[in-house]
Amino acid sequence: MEGFILKAKDQLKLEIVYKITGGQMSQKEAQKILQVSERTVRRYVHKYRRQGIGFIRHGNLRRRPRNKIPMELKRQVQKLAQEKYFDFNICHLQEKLLQEGIQIKYQTLRRWCHEI
Repeated sequence: MEGFILKAKDQLKLEIVYKITGGQMSQKEAQKILQVSERTVRRYVHKYRRQGIGFIRHGNLRRRPRNKIPMELKRQVQKLAQEKYFDFNICHLQEKLLQEGIQIKYQTLRRWCHEI
């Protein structure tokens, strides 16, 4: 786990899973300390036995969000807003962009325009 820093909550979770697998703590005690369900504690132990210490990491760590809009599209929209549609309000700009084949949510467009 090089380059990976554990948060305090994750360190506690890891210590408790160690104690459970070592027989020093029951799953009921762990459930109370971590304030999670019995099922969640069982999942932690199962993942620890399968993956080792790496179970603590979330599966999506360092992955690009699937719904992230490409930076090039953002720059294109901001350029259009500045040069071609500079006197339009957000709602009208959104309609014009839709006519050009660019579909952007209102709040995203609003945030981008305020960044300009």
